Amino acid sequence: MSDDDALEIAVAEYRSRIKNGVIFDSATQRNNDAEKQIAMSLRAFRAQVEPQIQPASAETPRRARVAEGVVLVGTSDVEDVRCYLDDYKTGSHLRMYHAQLGGYALLRESHRGVIKRLRKHFIPRVSLRKPYPGTRTIEYDIDISKKAAWSIIQHIQRDVRNFITTGDPEVFLCNPMSMMCSEKYCVCYGTEFCELTKGVSQ
Repeated sequence: MSDDDALEIAVAEYRSRIKNGVIFDSATQRNNDAEKQIAMSLRAFRAQVEPQIQPASAETPRRARVAEGVVLVGTSDVEDVRCYLDDYKTGSHLRMYHAQLGGYALLRESHRGVIKRLRKHFIPRVSLRKPYPGTRTIEYDIDISKKAAWSIIQHIQRDVRNFITTGDPEVFLCNPMSMMCSEKYCVCYGTEFCELTKGVSQ
């Protein structure tokens, strides 16, 4: 696919996703900025990330039963022919994703797959007034990432069991500082179920 075709698809997807409204920030202050940043990110991906990838499959959904009544599901961005798992991230801030990538590794191994490398490719979104810093490829320790994922899986299982037993929503750890704590990502946000956000309007 040519760069022009890829950019046309990306911009069309962006416009589709914002048709019901969008909130801009200091790095992206208007639609025109966003579309220029999409083009910038595409060029960076093609030049700096794509040469590192030898894809065997993309957007591969996997699922595995980890306990009675508990199923782990996930869709990795790329599974490489060299037994690498690669994940793409964009955004204005670089964060760590050990548990997410560790979950993908657990899923791949549950399907008799071998993992030799676990990588995140970060394509930053920066203000057009700043020079583009380039992409970053970060290698994750496979064992540490799998341990992080398994720890969270066990934590979720424990909380669900406690909730079933007690009916008390406070058994679930609430983190209002998380971007996931919002109407967009949590059906409990602003409801009677969640006392911390009850009656809050974003």
